[in-house]
Amino acid sequence: MKKMLMYLSPKERSGRRGRAKWLYLFLCIFLAGCKDPVYISKVPSGHVATSGIHGATFGIPEGYENFPLVEDAEALINPSGSYHLKNETEEVYVSKTGGIYAEVFLSDGGEDLTQELEKQGHLRIEEEKKLASSYQTHRKMTKTIYSCKVQALFNHIYYADYKGYLAVIEKERQTVAFLAANPESYREEDLALAKTLHYFAYEPKVNQGKIGKTKTYKKEQGVLGETVKAEVLYKGAKTEVVPFGLTLDRIETANITKDLCKETPIRKLPALPKGYHYEIAEFSVDSNGYDTEAEFPFMRIRMGTRDKKEAKRYAATYLLTAPKGKLRVLFVRKKGQAVNFLVGRNGALITAGKGGGT
Repeated sequence: MKKMLMYLSPKERSGRRGRAKWLYLFLCIFLAGCKDPVYISKVPSGHVATSGIHGATFGIPEGYENFPLVEDAEALINPSGSYHLKNETEEVYVSKTGGIYAEVFLSDGGEDLTQELEKQGHLRIEEEKKLASSYQTHRKMTKTIYSCKVQALFNHIYYADYKGYLAVIEKERQTVAFLAANPESYREEDLALAKTLHYFAYEPKVNQGKIGKTKTYKKEQGVLGETVKAEVLYKGAKTEVVPFGLTLDRIETANITKDLCKETPIRKLPALPKGYHYEIAEFSVDSNGYDTEAEFPFMRIRMGTRDKKEAKRYAATYLLTAPKGKLRVLFVRKKGQAVNFLVGRNGALITAGKGGGT
């Protein structure tokens, strides 16, 4: 983790840990029901989604998308005005009275994150408190949220104080920071700002979009060996839901080894109740003419029933490493139980019979 952000005495750290724990619980209950207080997929109420630099997607308050666009901070000359500043390393929606929403891209950022933010994003971060952190397995990225004070250092007019939240996302030696803050009068418990950070998603790599011919996949129910339409959230020049083709090739009983455990997000596979065992399903994926070289979209696969309802027990599957064009997932099955996979955002159904490995 980058060096964050100030050195504090033991007493100060203890007090801040207590306040951070309280705020973390507050955010957890309010935003995510304690499932994952760092990631949410729905755009917060009163906000709109906007595409940022280098593949970012984040929420800004309604109306901010209409701020006039400028490319140089020196253009911020009206103290009562509102601006949308965008260049190669930063994108900022800023108002001295309304607040600031800023994204700063740090390719191979230095060890001192605060120095990089000040140098590349004109943001001086102060009095940070870590609130929550989470590692997203399928995207292989870590997201951490802090509360903080910040000074905007754009020019002598926009040299202003704000208070709010900072999200830092790290992936493959690339780092992005996103700030949502209000003027100094803002209360720490005001969650309108925090919501934007919990929604904020980021991909350092961006796909090219359509590069070949696409097919019309209509089938949303199939069996072993048949191809169904599985909708995925695809990030190219824009973020959109597109149809991929997914075919269940085979199912095998999992040989639980240390190497296999290393491939799962849970590291150590728990013992199962009597009659249950682990199996591995292998799928072929047709990207349907879309480029996936930079980043392969996350493919949702859950265990379900023939009437397309999610299984009440052991619904989750775990992605394993696989050759290009393939998906391998680890799942739990009860002996004699029919296998039904719900795949993609549309929950297309693939059935695979009963019994042992296929």
